[in-house]
Amino acid sequence: MVTMDNKWLAEMGSPAVPAERKQENARYIVHTVKLKALSKIDRTDAKQVRERTVEYLKLCVDDGIKPNLTGYALSLGTDRRGLESLFNSRTVDKNTQEELDQGVAMIENVMIELMMDQKINPVTAIFLLKNHFAYSDQTDIKIRAERVESVDEEALESRYMNVIDMESDEDIKGTDRATLETLRRDISEHYTEPA
Repeated sequence: MVTMDNKWLAEMGSPAVPAERKQENARYIVHTVKLKALSKIDRTDAKQVRERTVEYLKLCVDDGIKPNLTGYALSLGTDRRGLESLFNSRTVDKNTQEELDQGVAMIENVMIELMMDQKINPVTAIFLLKNHFAYSDQTDIKIRAERVESVDEEALESRYMNVIDMESDEDIKGTDRATLETLRRDISEHYTEPA
């Protein structure tokens, strides 16, 4: 494993860069080198993915680094696009898929918690949530219009008036009940009595 210490930093740095800045940058670089140096795992094995997820999160805690999807992918021995192809792969079994889903969900949750506690720049958080976790701030509404046949209002009104004129049971008995029910349904759907 590659190690970086203060001697290495002194040899590599420029005198114009403040020591604090070098130290801050070194923290991120050292963390990235540690992720790259992790032993290879079988990314299709659920147990190994689970253990690596926990190891990645512990490394983030130990190094004082905020977990992110790219770092998680690197800890698994791939990059972000490789992680995406793992999700779409037909070679990954259900248990492994669940472990990957949970790992990504944990990183997403940390991102949200950091954002809620205002520990991360909102613009950065929005960018990462939209691009890495498929968030969006818009909702697509699809409207489906149904074709309504035009109604002959005069014929409908005539039929309506005929039903109203049937005052006795004798008038109703002479009319087919199914036709009468259809007519009443048509009237209730299409006709509004003028005020």
